[in-house]
Amino acid sequence: MKFKNILVPVDGSEHSERALRCALELAKCQEARVTVLHSFGNIPMLIGGDGRRELVTALREESRKLMEPFIGILREAGMPEQFIAREGRAAQVIVDEAKEGGFDLIVMGSRGLSEVAGVLMGSVAHRVLCSAHCPVLVTR
Repeated sequence: MKFKNILVPVDGSEHSERALRCALELAKCQEARVTVLHSFGNIPMLIGGDGRRELVTALREESRKLMEPFIGILREAGMPEQFIAREGRAAQVIVDEAKEGGFDLIVMGSRGLSEVAGVLMGSVAHRVLCSAHCPVLVTR
């Protein structure tokens, strides 16, 4: 199976950094591109108008800051800086972006920042595995 477009969701955790490094190794072998994705959660519908736009802008900027170390890893690997920041629940954003963006592989960490002892796989990774249209590689 040949992959051309790899999506790597990140949340700032070590798990997502390991997933990115794994994706980069795959990308080198497959001559694929790697895109980093960060979801910054849902904004309550009570916030509208200019306040909503300002909040989305601020959250996108925070996402950019959070993704900077991951973008640095892309740079070190000689890959183009491709990143996306989207509003929404993480699992749904990942599944939607993978489909809409034409990604043929998702590489993600088994857990994120909200690690819970005793859980074998994070709920986001589990939801993505159950819903994605393409293969999902979950790293530890």
